[in-house]
Order: sequence, then structure tokens, then C-alpha cells
Amino acid sequence: MARRALLGICIAAVAIGFACGPALASTVTLTTLEARVLQLVNYERTKRGLVPLRAQYNLMRAARAHTRNMATIPFFSHISPSGLTPAARAIAFGYTVSGFRSWRLGENIAWATWTCVTPEQIVRGWMNSASHRAVILTACFRDIGIGVVSSSLTPDGRRTLGARYYTIDLGRRIS
Repeated sequence: MARRALLGICIAAVAIGFACGPALASTVTLTTLEARVLQLVNYERTKRGLVPLRAQYNLMRAARAHTRNMATIPFFSHISPSGLTPAARAIAFGYTVSGFRSWRLGENIAWATWTCVTPEQIVRGWMNSASHRAVILTACFRDIGIGVVSSSLTPDGRRTLGARYYTIDLGRRIS
């Protein structure tokens, strides 16, 4: 079997929202892969003069759940098979709109196999895509949720070795 690297990055990055303003901080325990994604995303932001993102508990839960679903069902989309959008997921996991005068959310997803599964390859792929780069470099975002899940399935359900799915949910809420 040829070791062919596959990289699937969703072309249509999602950005939903309204105006920008201060965010709420949160302390979250990250896996090694999640921490590396955060480090790489923040490197891209700070080298352009943007504020670094902070892991936010509710967005972490939403991103992890969506990534786990994509890896196990399997599918590859911002919209889950049950019809949940990134905004609906974020709200369902507690990143609520209620009580805030504005709310903004963006999401990037990716999946890869073999040598393309590293956080470095995924973030590089996002930065090489105009729509994904725009989500990462949205100046008003302050919060991030990250999900990284290893799988033995491709998005179309074929068996493979070394697949990994990624989700980042970026957000901002203003009181």
C-alpha cells in the first residue's frame, strides 16, 4: 500500500457574528496536540500584531465534541449530520449569546493522514487558505476551543492508518 498523504481542509471556513469587544478568560487543561495548535495559531496572530487567543472552557467542549463526532461517525463538515451548526454547538456547550450585547464565532476544521497530521501541517494549511486564514486572523477574537482526535476512518468511512481530525472554534462575547 502506497503511503499517500491526504490532507482535507474544509474550503468554507465559517465566520458568524456581530461586533467585537472584551472577552471572558477561562482556565482549561489542553492536550499536547491542542496546546501546540494554540501555540501555532497565536504565533500567526501575534506576528501580525493581533492579541493571542485563550483557551475557553465552553468552546473547548464544543470543538472537542464536534471533532470526536467527525472522527467516529465519520463525516467532514461544519454542519453535523444532526444539523447542528458551529453557532448552535457553541451555544449548546455554554458559549451563550444571552446576556451579551454582541457575540461572534468562527470555525476551521481539518483532517489528514500520515505525515500531514501534525499541528504544524494543519495550521500551515489553514494559513495557506484565504478563508481559513481570515478566521484565524479576525482581530476581535479572544477565545478559542480546540479539538484534535485520532481516528482509523476517513470522512467517507474508509479504513486508514494515522488519521486525525481538527476543529478550532474562535469567539468573542461582549457584555
